[in-house]
Amino acid sequence: MKRCLAVMLGLLLTVAWPTAAALAHPLGNFTVNRYSRIELTDTEIRVRYVLDMAEIPTFQELPLVDQGYASRKAAELAGGAHLSADGRDLRLQASEPQLSLLDGQGGLKTLRLAAWFTAPRAGSAIRYEDTNYRSRVGWSEIVLPGQTDVSHELTDYPSDLLSSPLDQHAAAFTAGVETGARSAGPSLPFKGPLDLLLGDTGIAKAKDAFAGLIDPAELSAAVVLFSLLAALVLGALHALSPGHGKTIVAAYLVGSRGTAWQAVVLGLTVTATHTAGVFALGLVTLFASKYVLPEQLYPWLSFSSGMLVVLIGLGLFVPRLRAALLQAHHHEAEAGHSHASHEHHAHGHDHDHDHDHTPDAARPSIRRVVALGISGGLLPCPSALVVLLSAVSLHRIGFGLVLICAFSLGLAGVLTAVGLLLVHAGSYVSRFKASARLLPALPMASAFVVMLAGAAISAQGLLQAGVI
Repeated sequence: MKRCLAVMLGLLLTVAWPTAAALAHPLGNFTVNRYSRIELTDTEIRVRYVLDMAEIPTFQELPLVDQGYASRKAAELAGGAHLSADGRDLRLQASEPQLSLLDGQGGLKTLRLAAWFTAPRAGSAIRYEDTNYRSRVGWSEIVLPGQTDVSHELTDYPSDLLSSPLDQHAAAFTAGVETGARSAGPSLPFKGPLDLLLGDTGIAKAKDAFAGLIDPAELSAAVVLFSLLAALVLGALHALSPGHGKTIVAAYLVGSRGTAWQAVVLGLTVTATHTAGVFALGLVTLFASKYVLPEQLYPWLSFSSGMLVVLIGLGLFVPRLRAALLQAHHHEAEAGHSHASHEHHAHGHDHDHDHDHTPDAARPSIRRVVALGISGGLLPCPSALVVLLSAVSLHRIGFGLVLICAFSLGLAGVLTAVGLLLVHAGSYVSRFKASARLLPALPMASAFVVMLAGAAISAQGLLQAGVI
């Protein structure tokens, strides 16, 4: 049986994984990437301009694509590119637009538009600024005469810069003076040092195989069954990756000496919130992108999730600290009034008190369990969002919803199993006499870990939003 399961898992990953990895945009499926290369001739200043949209912005742009789209879009981009010489503005004219729609992840497309912008040559002190899509996350590169083309017109992104893409929006040079080699400076990072602890809580590159399950050529019964099994397995593997609130779940259940039922509720709540977030962000992408961009919501969702976790941890820590101080005061009072004839009795009473009773402040409530689950699952999965948008694009909404549900069941199964394992391990450890001195401090320590994890999540969100 184990051998059959191993073979099935191997087949699932072998079939699905290469497809997703090959089709995923290297900078993530939320990005809008721009490239400008300035060239000088005897009579003109020429700008080679390239726009590269990943899957989700392309999905939003596709309703506008028609026969005249390339010319209109090139003219719009030329209007957002500002060129001046010796302080005098030069008007750029767009020409030779080339539009390509390439296969992306999950059956979605990526959009690439290349064009030339030209202006008459005048003056020697030249300044260029690209204001197009300044609010969107992505690569922004400007190549001056004599400098190195890092991305080869956005066709080959350097792997060592994917986590800190170029963020160059303006440049200046003097005509006839060699500008030297390019220095590739980082922009707002997609990942930070806290990812080592919390996992990828921001706009991750969805390279897992899940998004590749939405676009098979035919939806036969065998294909649907295979896809559902694959989604279930991939959801379980996704839950085992860093993040997903497992640190918070562990700290809460161990410190609170939670029950098996609470572990189940916590795992299901995290998963339900995680899934609901996918649908909410999908609605934003489909209907509200003119007012708010999905990638701009991610950092603030991260910040809000972390702050909720901090408040819950603080709500646990304060009463537990108060209970521990009262208990310590009680023991000191008993020790001060005890005498030799009652020493044995007092020792037995203290032993029973430590091991047979859990302070009320350390006991978890269903309300807190649900609140913590909502906080831990607030950030939706980017690859699940790709599946949802792909289902809309391919007119396979029912199939997409079933895939997301299967993925969520796999996620819920692993999170619940982790919780049950921690509950069982906690009850097993409490049987040992060596743990007697540690058990009273465990509720406070776990509440502190919950607060620390929440603060780290919030800090990560602020980093991604560019606030700190």
